[in-house]
Amino acid sequence: MQVLKNNYYSKENGGTMRIPMGLAAIFVIALILTGCTTWEKEPSEEELLKKVVTRYNYALIEAYKSQFYDRLKEVTGRDEFRRIRIIITSYLQASEVMEAELHTLEFGKIKIEEKKATVDTTERWSYRWIDYRTGREVEPLKEINYNMRYHLVRDEDRGWIVERVEDLQYTGNPLSSGAGQGGTILKAFFNIVLS
Repeated sequence: MQVLKNNYYSKENGGTMRIPMGLAAIFVIALILTGCTTWEKEPSEEELLKKVVTRYNYALIEAYKSQFYDRLKEVTGRDEFRRIRIIITSYLQASEVMEAELHTLEFGKIKIEEKKATVDTTERWSYRWIDYRTGREVEPLKEINYNMRYHLVRDEDRGWIVERVEDLQYTGNPLSSGAGQGGTILKAFFNIVLS
């Protein structure tokens, strides 16, 4: 019986494996090339939509509290941005700002049709109104749950953006668009304007 000598692993080599230089060079080149690319897969359309809805809600919190609109402008269409800014401005005229916290944001049905999409969510919020001049609470902390539908469009430059928001608990009501805070905020706005 003939024993074949393995040149790559032998006791004469101290029990270590020898790798031919050509194979080692290929291995190093492969590592370099794969290091230049990402190991992560591209996010799905659903993941991108969820990210935009999440960013929208946190940008909305920031806009209501500090009137910092840059992040909100990044994720909204022109009409939605304008609508929210009008609501916030009306509260500022009454010397009020809202402090809000999003406790849960659960995603439901997501529907995508070419350049349009809808994302349904169940949200649990708490918020209160503060007189920004005195720092005193105007309305005490409230907790509320919303079932929302976000209508998004794909912008060529910015990707998915929120075109409008619908509070599903008030569907069919002209005051149903609630900018992530349910219809309550828009209803309060109209109450101020109409009174």
